[in-house]
Amino acid sequence: MKKSVIASALMLIISTQLINAVTFEKISGKRTFYMPNLSTIMEEKAYEVHSFEFDFPFDGSNALKKHILLEVFGNKVGNTSSVNYATDKFLNTFLDEESNDRPQLISYTPEDSWAIQQVNAEGKLISQNSNLIVYEAQSYIYFAGAAHGMYSVSYLNYYIPSNKALKDTDLLLKSKKSLIDKAVRRNARKIADALYNPNDFSGIEYSETFYISNKGITFVYQPYEIGPYSSGTIEITVPKSQLIGCLTTLGNKLIK
Repeated sequence: MKKSVIASALMLIISTQLINAVTFEKISGKRTFYMPNLSTIMEEKAYEVHSFEFDFPFDGSNALKKHILLEVFGNKVGNTSSVNYATDKFLNTFLDEESNDRPQLISYTPEDSWAIQQVNAEGKLISQNSNLIVYEAQSYIYFAGAAHGMYSVSYLNYYIPSNKALKDTDLLLKSKKSLIDKAVRRNARKIADALYNPNDFSGIEYSETFYISNKGITFVYQPYEIGPYSSGTIEITVPKSQLIGCLTTLGNKLIK
């Protein structure tokens, strides 16, 4: 009798997990734009290459699809769950929207520059269970003639039961910010060599860019935010044991 009860319970758990599981498929694409104005400046043919590759739900709710497209492409895509619309919107509007931010390239010559500008967008599934999907999105921009490109990373912590993208305030109590910052600084000492000043942690606060894992909550900082470009994105993980009294009810449930 006991064995049958246990077996039934296990089957219920497994079936619940399967119902909540989301299947992802890899989607990728590439488009190249010829840039006559830049070609004149560079005195050679210049192109801008847009590429993307990301995991996208084969099934799952439209709410999840919208959040992922927003995370991968940013607010250029609007409120859509259509991957075709989102990719076309992003690729077709980027040139015009970013034109004012382009550096002056008059001083560069064909010999010391690459007449190719790149805009890459990537997204990948990090983890999922019956309650939570953790998704990472990266973007990279390189302007022709620049010393190096610039990239950034963001995370979608998607709470499945409520079809909701979690913010820091959904997990962390704002009234405990000083204690959370103190815990972040304590763990920053472990990666001190990656920071601007390995002996001074006083200016570090917890980041609104984060992801949840079985190690706790990891706060992520973009290049130049608390460390030099050579350090790349910097991650500071704080275990749940150091966040006691600082978590919301949902935070206590999701952060291990």
